[in-house]
Amino acid sequence: MFQYHAWITIQDSPGDGNDSSLSLAFDSIKKRTEVLREFSGLVDIRWVNGLPMIHLGGFLNRYSSQGEEVFSLLEHTGRVAPGSYGVLYTSDDEGPLHRNEFRVFIMRRGKISEHRDPFLSPITPVIENFE
Repeated sequence: MFQYHAWITIQDSPGDGNDSSLSLAFDSIKKRTEVLREFSGLVDIRWVNGLPMIHLGGFLNRYSSQGEEVFSLLEHTGRVAPGSYGVLYTSDDEGPLHRNEFRVFIMRRGKISEHRDPFLSPITPVIENFE
């Protein structure tokens, strides 16, 4: 099973932004979320207290085009809103690498880096029992 959980705060720049460019970035990102809405899972993009944010979450039988779309959305967000920041957690128990751990993808200033999770990994025995 492939699972993913993300939150991203959308900002058009790392400094004081421009409201019109932030609105354009939001509209572009919102359009890209439509692909994910065709699948099951959580897709939420909205303005909260004057700032746009994204929440994503889902469980897939296996990594597939939907999993690729999650990463594609994050990459697009970083391109059109380079001040954006947030976290994507993934786990893929059928993947060739990292089967027993979560991977953390951190977005800072629109750039994404991959890290090992120190809190929930290794999945067995930290959150699941040995069988």
